[in-house]
Amino acid sequence: MMDYYTLATLEKNMFPMISLLIALMTLSKRKYSTFFFMSIFSLLISNIPLIYKFSLILPISYLLFFLLSYEDFLEVKKNVRFDSYGFLSIFLGSVPHTLIIAFAGIMGYIFFENVNLLSFFLIFLTSFIEELFFRIKIFKEYNKFNIILSSLSFSLFHTPLVPFTYNDFLYIFLMYLFFGLSLQYIYIYYGFTNSFLLHFTYNIIALNYVVSLDAYSISILIFSQLFLILLITKILDIKIIRNNLVPKLHAYKRLFL
Repeated sequence: MMDYYTLATLEKNMFPMISLLIALMTLSKRKYSTFFFMSIFSLLISNIPLIYKFSLILPISYLLFFLLSYEDFLEVKKNVRFDSYGFLSIFLGSVPHTLIIAFAGIMGYIFFENVNLLSFFLIFLTSFIEELFFRIKIFKEYNKFNIILSSLSFSLFHTPLVPFTYNDFLYIFLMYLFFGLSLQYIYIYYGFTNSFLLHFTYNIIALNYVVSLDAYSISILIFSQLFLILLITKILDIKIIRNNLVPKLHAYKRLFL
């Protein structure tokens, strides 16, 4: 017979296991939103440390993003190619880091780290999935304010919620909002391949160093992204205020290039 401890353990894990089983069943039925919420629910009620719960939410989210964007992936796969704008995208992806390292480095607020092959692969995979979901899927789902909505969603996903104050949350949210707008405009004008290259270049460089989150460093981070979006709008000749963040219509013909 089972002792009391074994029975108590089974009882604690019963509901998380049932929730996870339901999540897997909904996945087989292609009910992706239900799969996401049931997976998160099973994590939250499971008897594991909180840090592990949060660490498992990310891979579940990326899996959901890819499943929701799978048809777009099939379309993009046919048209992925490197063109002359790829070099511009790689350059633009490095621009914010040039400013950050120059200004924050002077004050000694930067700490460099080593990057391994696994990190390189994960950055490639997550950047690709994020571009599929935020730049294509969400952008196509809405006719009005799609640029703003995709950038807002991108920013909310990347803005950490736990060890920061309200002001830190606001500043980091603005930084990723500017970056999301930059990626969206590159996608609209130069296509998926180039928005991915910009995103991947930015992430792979960011992986090499950490910036201390004091008021000076955060202001540099925001300034670097603001400079990037202003540089892109200048290159693309987008009149942000006059056109109310809506780019020229002829650019839409290059969506999947």
